[in-house]
Amino acid sequence: MKRILKAIELLPDNDVVVLTEFRDNDNRAYFKTVLDYLGYKHQYDTTGEPLQNSVFVASKIPCKFKVFKKLGVHSHRIVQVNMDMTDLKIFACYFPQKNEKKPLFKFLLKVLPKRPKAILCGDINTGKREIDENGKSFYCYKQFEQLETSANLTDAWRAIHGDKKEYSWYSNKGNGFRIDHFFVSAQLKPRIKDCYYNHDVRERKDKVSDHSMMVLDLDKIL
Repeated sequence: MKRILKAIELLPDNDVVVLTEFRDNDNRAYFKTVLDYLGYKHQYDTTGEPLQNSVFVASKIPCKFKVFKKLGVHSHRIVQVNMDMTDLKIFACYFPQKNEKKPLFKFLLKVLPKRPKAILCGDINTGKREIDENGKSFYCYKQFEQLETSANLTDAWRAIHGDKKEYSWYSNKGNGFRIDHFFVSAQLKPRIKDCYYNHDVRERKDKVSDHSMMVLDLDKIL
């Protein structure tokens, strides 16, 4: 329980929180109860099998949640959050590895251009080859680049930090990768105030997470 409380302590006081690799285990109910106490009254998670990594979303703002059964075995990997009283859509994601990512990219590249006010976020397990990694190991990097070219989204972190190299996850061999991302639609790009990684979450000795926390700060849009 101490690790859960520490993880919650490290969360920024944002309107919406997205967690990936969320599991249906003994800590699930306790974690959700504490967040509810902190004001995150609107919660949803895609947990199914106990060992299945899923997506969890918690919001202080009233919203509705939607999953896409058409994704089949990957239906637990994307949650659409429809914020009440606005047309803002948040797509919270946890992508699989290697070429298993292709169906998710295909789906998002189809639906995101139809959402004029959208945020895509989460562990996309991909980045730009040789830019968001040490070598040339990313699968589906071309589809990843199409988020900007075809879906007209903006990499919020790059919009702030330009060509800087920074990694959100490291392999056991010590190779760094930037695989956690925020993309925003054209309407939201002017509202980007800041986007950054909190590496303390990953670097702590108590191993709260093996990923750095990512934060997006937008001007008021609701």
